[in-house]
Amino acid sequence: IGKLSGHRSDGLLAGARVEVRDEKEDPRDWALWKHAQPEHIMRWDSPWGEGFPGWHIECCAMSLKYLGESFDIHGGGIDLQFPHHECEIAQAEAAGHPFARYWMHNNHVLLGGEKMAKSTGNFITLRQLFERHDPMVVRFYLLQSHYRSLTDLTEEGLMAAHRGYLRLADAYRELLRKEPDCKRGHHTALEAALERLESGFSEAMNDDLNTPEALAAFFSLLPELNRALEGTVGIHTLERAKTAFATLGQGVLGLFSNEQLGGQKYRELTDGLIGVLLEIRDAVRKERDFATADRLREQLSALGVIVEDGPSGSRWRFGL
Repeated sequence: IGKLSGHRSDGLLAGARVEVRDEKEDPRDWALWKHAQPEHIMRWDSPWGEGFPGWHIECCAMSLKYLGESFDIHGGGIDLQFPHHECEIAQAEAAGHPFARYWMHNNHVLLGGEKMAKSTGNFITLRQLFERHDPMVVRFYLLQSHYRSLTDLTEEGLMAAHRGYLRLADAYRELLRKEPDCKRGHHTALEAALERLESGFSEAMNDDLNTPEALAAFFSLLPELNRALEGTVGIHTLERAKTAFATLGQGVLGLFSNEQLGGQKYRELTDGLIGVLLEIRDAVRKERDFATADRLREQLSALGVIVEDGPSGSRWRFGL
């Protein structure tokens, strides 16, 4: 029985995956060293003649050389589980090496419900994808599915991911802009929400890297965070919230780049300029010049800045 895949040797059909080579004594055999044909670019001298390592043995050799006698995590696509990774285990352990402790196989990414395949033309390059979607949105989209489950890449799904990602990014930007109330220490409701985020996030990631649940923990924080940001927040709670976003969202999930959030000077300049425009807009609204106020709002919207008017004044966030 295959140690990794669970396949039984008596249930395997010879030649079902690739044609059985005549020189094999057994269809289940694989090459540790291959003879190099004259046109082959990879060739080294060896006791068995000039040639190159087989596909499976080269992975073991590199792993043992650069990662040591044994290592924690071996990743790869689910289609490599058998026979490639089975062969790696067999040859490494036969040579006396314990090899990898944990195996993590990601499932296929589909395109429009069909498996991506270069042979059928059903694929998209990252360059093409990033021409239409922010790389961070693509990362967010992939994190919404567990790595062991199928992920269907669709335009509708990416647009929905864009909206969801902006909710998180806008909350983080608003958090970075918020001035703390130095007279206040802790914000009880927000502290409780942060506690739930931290425990929920850790529990999800410890459960076989359950990134969908980790993201859900972040979204469960947003209502309480947004309510708190409309009022005053003590410096201790504010710093804890910033640390949660920076450590978990940016550090662990890699969702927020400094460029995407903007560096400190860039952020201060952007916030200052938009603040000036909102002050002008508030002034013309008080003078009941609603046409000018609407025009300013539309111009900001065209630049991706959404203005929201409320009882406590105008707020802004980045939109699609």
